[in-house]
Amino acid sequence: MGAEFDLVIGAVPGFMGFKTLKTVIEAGKNIVDISFMPEDFLLLDKYDKATETISMSRTTGYTCTAAANLLLDGGFSEFGVHPPETLGAGAGNLAYIMKYLKERGVQYSVIKE
Repeated sequence: MGAEFDLVIGAVPGFMGFKTLKTVIEAGKNIVDISFMPEDFLLLDKYDKATETISMSRTTGYTCTAAANLLLDGGFSEFGVHPPETLGAGAGNLAYIMKYLKERGVQYSVIKE
């Protein structure tokens, strides 16, 4: 796809736009994309052969196991059902989870608008 071009401009909406964006990135091309899509394009990721994990494992699975480890380590002891915001609000809890993710190669950044 676009082998003879240095830059691809995308304007394909919805799930087709997401697939197009993924294909262009996998082809190693630069892209400017003005599409509207419900998918989060920042989650485009490749299979990690070294750890045999996919992006869903790294972004969701590791976060869940970090929370479970936080509970086991006594970092959160309230009973009941709690949203992630409650868990992360405890002193040091967010840092604990972010450290856990970083140790497993999950890279993150904070975007302030």
